[in-house]
Amino acid sequence: MPRLTIDDEELDRGLSAPAPSAASANEQSEDTSGGASSGRYHSSATNRAARSTVRQRRAAVAVAVAPLLWPIVRNGPAVVDGIAILLPALVLAAVALMVVATAIVNRSWALPTITWVTFGLLAVFLPARPVDGGPVTSPVRIVTANLDGFSSDERPAARAVIATNPDIAVFTELRQDARNVLDLQFPHAEAPSWVGGVGVYSTLPLKRLTPPALGIPAARIARVEVEHPTQPFVLYAIHLPRPFPFGQEASNGVGLEQHRTLVRRLANAVELEALPVVIAGDLNLSDRTWGYRHLTADLRDVGRSGDWTGATATSFALRPLALRIDHLLTSQEFCGEAARRVDLPGSDHRGVQADIGPCEPGT
Repeated sequence: MPRLTIDDEELDRGLSAPAPSAASANEQSEDTSGGASSGRYHSSATNRAARSTVRQRRAAVAVAVAPLLWPIVRNGPAVVDGIAILLPALVLAAVALMVVATAIVNRSWALPTITWVTFGLLAVFLPARPVDGGPVTSPVRIVTANLDGFSSDERPAARAVIATNPDIAVFTELRQDARNVLDLQFPHAEAPSWVGGVGVYSTLPLKRLTPPALGIPAARIARVEVEHPTQPFVLYAIHLPRPFPFGQEASNGVGLEQHRTLVRRLANAVELEALPVVIAGDLNLSDRTWGYRHLTADLRDVGRSGDWTGATATSFALRPLALRIDHLLTSQEFCGEAARRVDLPGSDHRGVQADIGPCEPGT
């Protein structure tokens, strides 16, 4: 039987070869566990990112449907009128934020961006769309104009109104320089000498009436009976105080709740009139607010009985808010046509003009 022999050198090499160290074994173990840990970390990060994406999408959907609540909440507390007044600026700010979010956070914010742009356009322009004022019999032209603004001379604005050939002109913030021009053009007037008050000038006879107690200074309201050729009517020339969004009563304005109270009193006074009523003047009443909807529930907005209308407050500060605050409103017995805005040089308002009169029978 052959003998198995081991060379002495091989034996020496085998005896001197180092055994695997504990450190080496630990390193192999750490490599294995490190790979597993890295996998778990990557999986956790992926899950967090997925959850964040879901939250972003849910938030975007909630913001996208929020404008659908506006028809419900707009008739809520008076503070909502403040939101309505500032709505164009608020929508613009919201859209800007959503555009940024779409670009750097998540593209799901594109949907609410579109819905808010649409909401802003509808909220601003729908109340300004033209409506059929109905056919008019024996029309007379009426213009309302706030003459005050950045100019100390009201005569150019007064002449712009005269150029429209009105039968009746209602002025707010009327001063003596404009009175001097108007007195030469109209045979009838109810224009007390208060500085900055209201005034009514007419080619038709006027009968002074006692104004209702609305709770505003006497210089801000006049009530007259107009001898229309076929149907006399009562004209309210009025300049309501400015409402202050999110503020309390101020020296040249009132809080939002007080402004609603004034509108309610005006609506109640109109309801008590036996003759048809026309309201003309600077009501400081945006067509996006509760007060406007309250008045036009029973009255016609004949300022819309023409082409598309728009803002009448044109000062630099108010122009971005697209505020239509100068109005011509009539009882349902009266109709209107040919409405348009009138440029008033030197004033920070546009005037409003319309031809009004009794509606044709059957209207």
